[in-house]
Amino acid sequence: MSEPRFLHCTPICTDGVRRLNQVERLPDGRLFTMACFGKVNQGGHFSKEPVSQYLIGRVSADEGKTWKSPTFFFEFPDTEPMVALAAFMIDRGGRIHAFFMRIFNIDWYDTALLKGDISYLRMDDETGRNLIYRKIEALDRYTGSMNNLIQLKSGRIIAPFSTIPGPSGGALVSSVIWSDDGGDTWSASNDVRAANDDRNIESGAVEPVVVQAAPGVLVMLIRTVLGSIWYSVSYDEGTSWCQAKPTRIPASNAPSVPLLLRDGRILLSWNDVLGEPMFADRSSYARQCLYAAVSSDGLKTLDGVRMIVRKRACDPDDVQNCYPFASDAGGGEICLRPFSVNNDDVHWGEPQGTLLKLKADDLLDTEMTDCFDEWVTDSPADETGLHLIPTKDGVAYACVNFPYASEGEISLSFSGAEMPDGLKLLLADCYLDRMTFLPEKRNGGHADVIGKPYVETELSPCGNWHITWNEEKLALTCGGKTKTVSLAEWSRGFNHMILLFNGNGRLDISSFHMKAIRTGMKTGIVF
Repeated sequence: MSEPRFLHCTPICTDGVRRLNQVERLPDGRLFTMACFGKVNQGGHFSKEPVSQYLIGRVSADEGKTWKSPTFFFEFPDTEPMVALAAFMIDRGGRIHAFFMRIFNIDWYDTALLKGDISYLRMDDETGRNLIYRKIEALDRYTGSMNNLIQLKSGRIIAPFSTIPGPSGGALVSSVIWSDDGGDTWSASNDVRAANDDRNIESGAVEPVVVQAAPGVLVMLIRTVLGSIWYSVSYDEGTSWCQAKPTRIPASNAPSVPLLLRDGRILLSWNDVLGEPMFADRSSYARQCLYAAVSSDGLKTLDGVRMIVRKRACDPDDVQNCYPFASDAGGGEICLRPFSVNNDDVHWGEPQGTLLKLKADDLLDTEMTDCFDEWVTDSPADETGLHLIPTKDGVAYACVNFPYASEGEISLSFSGAEMPDGLKLLLADCYLDRMTFLPEKRNGGHADVIGKPYVETELSPCGNWHITWNEEKLALTCGGKTKTVSLAEWSRGFNHMILLFNGNGRLDISSFHMKAIRTGMKTGIVF
């Protein structure tokens, strides 16, 4: 049976991320991307010797399948710092705006030693006409990454950043700069903080992204080490932002990207993942699977929440599928360019980017049947079903993502006379990788950091299982017996099922059917 890496989307092309950055549509319908070449960050180190660094652009006339020879734009005047493209956009007039990180010093463990600032480029079109390049004075600080830019109906351009707030270091803060004159001048908003006392570079309010959630309302989504996406709201087009609060959207220490679609809905892509591997400051650094969901009410609820890039059996446990850039491809389609590292000999020196096309409506199915090639597992699957057996480390593990439901039902059929000893069934609203359940990990750092983000039950008879849940309880029926679990303290829905056991045994799953009766992940975002 095939083992697809990409689900509910179509892969178009793959390349290194410096050649395949975000992809935007030009006014004439072609696709455009930019690439910055020069110094390379290798594990927090780069050459301090002067090096030529330059910017190119590439255009595709066939929806990203092939790309024309690059256009050379210019050589950066900066030879001492490492210059890296952060993000770019094409405004409604066709002009291209791009931001760059200029990094003079990196130290992952002492933020006071992080030195850098932000530079800006504007050009009239994809040929580089009337190119200008200058340092941004409005936010003269170190920044590490950037994941979106937006233009409001008023014409205002908004660029969200996370930066080190001062020379003494400390946790990152999030803010935006904005321009009302097409990029000639920029102003900065107030800083937004997330409640965290760690001084590690991964802590604080990191890599914010901004989307227009409703008329007069902007929502900033913030990466944190706190087990969920945080958010802030602006009611004055980004000039000022409210105090940040946690959402109910589970997320590891990884960024999210929202995209306002032409029909008013919002597509959100992020790592709906928790658990191992844990990072040095004891936050979840799990990024094995990437997700997408659709909101019709300004991010107050998310529908679908479907896995679009999955961990394969051939991938290592710490594979990362993350950092999606998103743009509207027209015709109801979205261009999404995530990247992958720690697989297929791909490392952080040059992550592997893949251009994907997906349709928002394809994420909104409320039922699924079998689909054993979508399960994340090391066990074999064929036309007869999934054959769950212990693999490496003596753990048998299989996880399936299904449409999110606060009320739903699952039917499972098994063959064989007996269940394996210690078989557990877990239901969760996020992905939890097999390494989280390895014997040496079960009582590890994640237990008191992310808690127990799942509901657990176990029954022994084989045959047919029927699972139902609503906002009050979960019921599992098999062999004429029903076991119920209170969900009074859970207060969330589910979109993942995990089957798990240790030691000897085998579980043959011959059929799987899921139906979402009440959909919509409540995000907790209020405005």
